[in-house]
Amino acid sequence: MGGNTGDVRMVFEKAIEMMKKKGWIIQKASSVYSSVSWGYASKNIYYNQAIEIKTILEAETLLDQLLEIEKDLGRIRDQTTGYSDRNIDIDMIFYDDQVIETPRLTIPHPRMHVRNFCLVPVHEILPEFIHPVFNKTIADLLWESPDTSEVKKP
Repeated sequence: MGGNTGDVRMVFEKAIEMMKKKGWIIQKASSVYSSVSWGYASKNIYYNQAIEIKTILEAETLLDQLLEIEKDLGRIRDQTTGYSDRNIDIDMIFYDDQVIETPRLTIPHPRMHVRNFCLVPVHEILPEFIHPVFNKTIADLLWESPDTSEVKKP
């Protein structure tokens, strides 16, 4: 999860509660980390947290429900392309060890390996998880990351 407007930590907590109400089991949750914006300039600091959930939902159904949670928490997606400030963004980085490519969903997330704001929290909870495309652990991907931005616990 990521966000950089409003009370992001509270929004993360609400998102996790909404997931629990849907019957999803929160297996692990990372610390919340802060970093500067990635891909565009913003005056707001970003906060990110990785969570591992257990659910019986198929990937695209899970995506629909994650988008519903974002909307219920006040996320407004404009139709422009590109990055922008937001109160919450929930991305699916992995879905077990599956590789999924549909018009709506690409798993593993296609840019996670070049984004420290994603790698650092995922590394905290799943350092030895093997990326199903690169066949490398999250620890290895973090070590090899070309991203030089700092990600820290606030």
